[in-house]
Amino acid sequence: MGFEMFKYCMGTEGLLITVAEDPDMIRELTERLERLAIDGVEYCEGHGLSFDVAQITEDMGYSNGPFFSPAFYREYIMPSHKRWNDYLHSKGIKSMLHTCGDNRKLLSSYAEAGFDVLNPLEQKAGMDIFEIKKDYGDVFTIWGGIDVRTIASGDLAALHDEIRGKVLMAKQGGGYIFSSDHSIPDNVPLSTYQKMLEWGLRYGKY
Repeated sequence: MGFEMFKYCMGTEGLLITVAEDPDMIRELTERLERLAIDGVEYCEGHGLSFDVAQITEDMGYSNGPFFSPAFYREYIMPSHKRWNDYLHSKGIKSMLHTCGDNRKLLSSYAEAGFDVLNPLEQKAGMDIFEIKKDYGDVFTIWGGIDVRTIASGDLAALHDEIRGKVLMAKQGGGYIFSSDHSIPDNVPLSTYQKMLEWGLRYGKY
C-alpha cells in the first residue's frame, strides 16, 4: 500500500527524488492507496468474502537501511498504515507487512502502527532473526528468516543446521512462520527445497 507501488510507477530514482523534494506528494499518494485498500476490503466483504489476514507489500528497506529516515516514515507514511491497521483490527483481521531490506530502524514504528506479522526478515540485509525475536517476539509474528544464500549454497548440512537453530528458537512462545527470507533462487534443485520443507516441518511443529 504505497512505497513499493510507487517504485514501479516512478522508478527507484524518481521515487527517492520525490521523497526528498516533494514529501507531501508521498503522503497524498499513500492516503489514496489507503482508501483504495479499505474500499477493496469492503467491496469483497460486501460480496460474501471474509478474511483472516491482509497483507501489504512495501519493501521500504535496502541492504544498508531504510530508503528514508524514521522521522519521514512517521510523518508521511505511518499515519496511513496506522489507519489501515486500525480498520483491519476493527473487523477482526490481522495485518501483515512484507518489507524487504534492512528495516531495523523502523521496527518500533511498525509496532506502533499496529502490524501483527512481519515478513521476510532478509538476513543479508541485517534483519537478524534472533535479535528480532528477542526484541519483538511479543509484538510480531515473524515470518521468514531462512537465508536464501544458504539454501542456494548446496551445503545441505549447513542448511539443516540453520533451519534447526532458527526454527527451534523462533517458535518459542509461538509466533513464527517458517519460510525463506527472499524468493528461492532458480538454481536451487527440487531435492534441496524438499529437504528444506522436511526440516521445517520436523523442527517447526508445536
